[in-house]
This record gives sequence, structure tokens and C-alpha cells, in this order.
Amino acid sequence: MRIIRFGFDKDPSVFLSEYITGNKFDLPGTILIVPTQRFRKHFSRELLKTQSKDILFAPSIITPFQMITELSLMTGVPLASRFMCYSMFKKAVRKTNGVELLFNPSFIDSFKDFCELSDGYLGAFREINEQKVDLYSIRTESLPVAGYEGFEEQFSIFKKLYHNYIIEQSSSMDPGFAINLIRKEHVIRYFAEFKHVVLVNPVALTRFEKWVYSVIEDKLHVLYQDTNEFDFGRILGYRAGTSACASTRDFSISPADIFYSEEPTKTKQALAIIDTVFRLIEQGKNPDEIIILNI
Repeated sequence: MRIIRFGFDKDPSVFLSEYITGNKFDLPGTILIVPTQRFRKHFSRELLKTQSKDILFAPSIITPFQMITELSLMTGVPLASRFMCYSMFKKAVRKTNGVELLFNPSFIDSFKDFCELSDGYLGAFREINEQKVDLYSIRTESLPVAGYEGFEEQFSIFKKLYHNYIIEQSSSMDPGFAINLIRKEHVIRYFAEFKHVVLVNPVALTRFEKWVYSVIEDKLHVLYQDTNEFDFGRILGYRAGTSACASTRDFSISPADIFYSEEPTKTKQALAIIDTVFRLIEQGKNPDEIIILNI
């Protein structure tokens, strides 16, 4: 694995284009895993500037979500579409007693409200599954900080809703849950045709994603932006070593003014942010000078 760090003064799409062309990568034998479809468009435009108009090759470009979906398809399990997932969630809601303690059941009557709330819950369900987190451990970790009156009852209902959603996946499976069936041979076969796998600007990886990248470590290139105070190894689960910390840069703010926190749950993440902000204000910091980056 090669870890390449660059500063925030560089355009990531330009840097990526320069990196793969400067190192003379075989473009058809290269796959790029980029953060968003928008980034894909920016990169494609930059790549066109560096390629001959007569002979034009391009690497394969996917997002992490596309990678997970395509790996899931290799298992042979029927995958549910977005609207099928909505339907399964709606059935799970109707089978779960006490959901009114979590949200107003009338949200089902409004398609817009239904989609917005469903996206939030389905996103949480998928994150729990992809992180391989035991719901009981979430309860025991959250209770000391979220032990308000009624917490136990609400969490019990949430857990029932989660399990009812799993039960509804009998005929087709939510792509976020199909990852449980993905094996090492699927990953090897998926990336077999590529000599270079370039992961661009990862900001947080699930346990599943870390495992996937560990399988193809020998062909992996990681390009990411950060500060001198951050070690990419904290994301990928490796010790980055000297390659990730080889360059030095000047900063307009002191590293002592940068606070980094990586929490296991969204609840703990929110509490950590609130605690840090209050502490800074108590120290006399101007609230207008505090910036929160939720990555």
C-alpha cells in the first residue's frame, strides 16, 4: 500500500490526474474509488486536459457505495432497490409496537416525510451492520451518557424495529446488509483485472471497508488531504509510517487549536462536540471563531 498525502492548497481532482498520469499508470488497468459522483465529473474534466485527443483511455471510476453494491451482487443474492427498502421499512414499522415513542407514526401519510425519516433510520441500520456493532454493546456504552428517563424503553423499541427490518428482507436484501455474505474470494475477483486501485480522499471507513482494502493492500494507493497532526493510519487501521508524514507545511493556525475526535456512535460524537465547544467558550474563545468539521 502506498499512502500519498497532499495539502488543502491543492485541488484533489487535479492532484489525482497528475498522480496517475505522472506515474504512467495503465489507465484501463486502474480503478479509482472516489468520494462522490460530483468528484468523478471534476476528475474526468481534468483527465481530458492531460490526454491526447486521438488516443483517449480512462480508468474505471466508482464510489464506495457502488463498490459495496457491486460486491454484494457477486454473492448472487437479490438486492432491494431504494423504494423496496422503503417498503420493507414501512412494514417493519407497522409490526413494531411502541414506535410512537421514537417518532410520530403519521409520517407514513406524507411521502416526503416518510422518505426523509426512513433515510435516517435505514442509514443508521446500515452503519450498525457495516461496523459489525452489537446493539447490546451500544446500549451499555450509551446508557451512562444518554441515561435519560425512558431511554431503556426507546432503545428496546429501536432494537425491535431493527430486527423487524432484517426479517422483512426474506425475498430481497438491503445492499447494506448483503455485505455479510461477501467473502475474500469475491473481493479478489472483483479487483482481479486492475493493477492499481486508487482510493481518493477517504474521511472515514467502516470495518467492512477496512477489511476490503486490506485484501487488496498490495495494489492499493491512498491519496488523502490532511494536516500534520493527523495520521491516516487512524482511518484505515494501519500505522501509516514515515510515508504518510514525510512532508511538512506551514499552517495559518496552530496545530494546538485543532481538536480531533473519533467516536463509536453518533450520540457520543454529538456529546464530544458539545463538550469541546463549551470548554472553548469557557476558556474565552469567540463562538464565531469555532469551526466544526463533521467528516
